[in-house]
Amino acid sequence: MNSKEFLEWDSNFFNLKIDKIILDSDFTPSTAQNLLDDCSADACYIFTPEPLNTQQQQCLTAAGAVKYDRKTVYAKKIVPVSPPAGIKIAEQLTGEIYELATAAGIYSRFNLDPRFRPQFSRLYHLWLERDFNSPTSKVFTYEDDGRVVGLVTLSCNADQGNIGLLATRKSFRGQGIGTMLLQACDSYLLSHGVKLATVTTQGENIPACRLYEKYGYQAIKQTGVWHWWRRSGS
Repeated sequence: MNSKEFLEWDSNFFNLKIDKIILDSDFTPSTAQNLLDDCSADACYIFTPEPLNTQQQQCLTAAGAVKYDRKTVYAKKIVPVSPPAGIKIAEQLTGEIYELATAAGIYSRFNLDPRFRPQFSRLYHLWLERDFNSPTSKVFTYEDDGRVVGLVTLSCNADQGNIGLLATRKSFRGQGIGTMLLQACDSYLLSHGVKLATVTTQGENIPACRLYEKYGYQAIKQTGVWHWWRRSGS
């Protein structure tokens, strides 16, 4: 069902009025335009099914919306795995860990959209701090010669675990660190009786998608995410 709602947290964070519009697979150009005409916000996130037909894409583009993400949700049943060596649970947040949190979002729509970009790093740092301070989340790191070069955040409940931020320092990529971080998550979840893990990433983040798929994750849902900004004077 097509809907529109005000996003209080996002509005406070970006110091803007921000709405969210969700469009279903059968939305028409007039439906989308009516929702945008009724939007008094400075900016709006528009979530659409994937893929759209040509008419649907054209109507959003004509309205001034830009597609910044193809949000992809992966899921995986966890199988027993030995906890890898070298993975630690972070006891404090350091500058190296904050740098990796920023690197985890390089393909984020908040980095790709130049109007949100100035607040992009601060947003990812807040998400890192949220997971670090939550009793149901963990921040795992991998170190090389005392330097943190890999990071993954994990939240879990009784039924499901969720991978949040995942990054490896550029000069250390291709060495299997991402896989070890995912193994650490699996080991932790199984030890807490959780047997299903999910992760959401950007479809254009090809290295991350390949890592998850190689590790056994399967894509279960894709959603287009568009940004619409109010034109000056409108």
